[in-house]
Amino acid sequence: MLLWVVLLAQDVISSGAIVAAIVSSVAIVFFVPHSVASAPSHIVGGHLSGVVAAYIVVGIGLALPGSVADATWFVDLSGAVALGLVVLLMSVTNTEHAPAAGTALGLAVRGTPGEAVLFIITAAVIVAAARVILGPRLHNLL
Repeated sequence: MLLWVVLLAQDVISSGAIVAAIVSSVAIVFFVPHSVASAPSHIVGGHLSGVVAAYIVVGIGLALPGSVADATWFVDLSGAVALGLVVLLMSVTNTEHAPAAGTALGLAVRGTPGEAVLFIITAAVIVAAARVILGPRLHNLL
């Protein structure tokens, strides 16, 4: 049911990387619900770190001339910088959650539209709430 809701929201989101990041969070919660990566603080904190990393990278791109910011090499570089930055932010905040790398990458490459950011934050909170509610009934499958 949770995955179905995420996939329904895919119509709102233009980046498959963002949807894949949230779906990966759902998989972690149901495959290894008692791991550190599926802790609610890691789910929400990791995705928020991804959003912050993307905003920083997109902000740098907006400060550059259009010919540079639109160049393919710069878009690729933006994705790489966003990935490095999200890993740093998650390490500093102790909210390591691997799927959040997809959040940073998807937003850095496609931009940071408000509906995508709202989708990510809402979905992360819903996934974290599902982990809290269902956690005692779930067992690690790996």
